Amino acid sequence: MGRNYYAEAIEILGNIKDGEFKEMFYKLAAEKPGVIVRLFGKKLVNVVLMDAGKAKICVIKMIREVTNLGLKEAKDLSENTPSKILELVDSENAFLAKKKLEEQGALVVIE
Repeated sequence: MGRNYYAEAIEILGNIKDGEFKEMFYKLAAEKPGVIVRLFGKKLVNVVLMDAGKAKICVIKMIREVTNLGLKEAKDLSENTPSKILELVDSENAFLAKKKLEEQGALVVIE
């Protein structure tokens, strides 16, 4: 009989602390968004900027890249947090946008 991957996964996940699990989940979502889509399906979510961080100019540039907004609109979103950067996008695109924004120092959540 083959390996029981489900039992192995449950055993591994059962030994992970909550904070570590959250960190591992976000890392998986950023590196392999297709896995998250398989887990949760094509769900529509919002990408919310909670804080632009210290590198605001880089975050504004990334907001413009992921949204196609103009400079003023992107700047307004970065200064008036929390703000919805993307609304009702599929979970795969949401996690890709989140990864790009976090790489620039932003704090982003998906709801």
